[in-house]
Amino acid sequence: MSAAHPRGNCRSLVAELSDYIDGSLTPARVRAIERHLANCPCCDVFADSLRQAMAACQAVGRSRLPRDVERRARQRIAQILQPARKTR
Repeated sequence: MSAAHPRGNCRSLVAELSDYIDGSLTPARVRAIERHLANCPCCDVFADSLRQAMAACQAVGRSRLPRDVERRARQRIAQILQPARKTR
């Protein structure tokens, strides 16, 4: 790592990557992060991996279980949450 690219910059970038990917940073901060990613292959690979992981999580959140599976799961959860019957 060169003096122009100290490790501390990578640490601060990692803390902001999800906000960067979500598009919730200022344009100036986005430009700074994009400059860093263009010059730091390690952080660029990490950012790509995070993008893929976030996309996979979002895709799972959009899928629905089949109605029968959801109905059986809800019934089973209700059974588990019922107070245990005391035996004598």
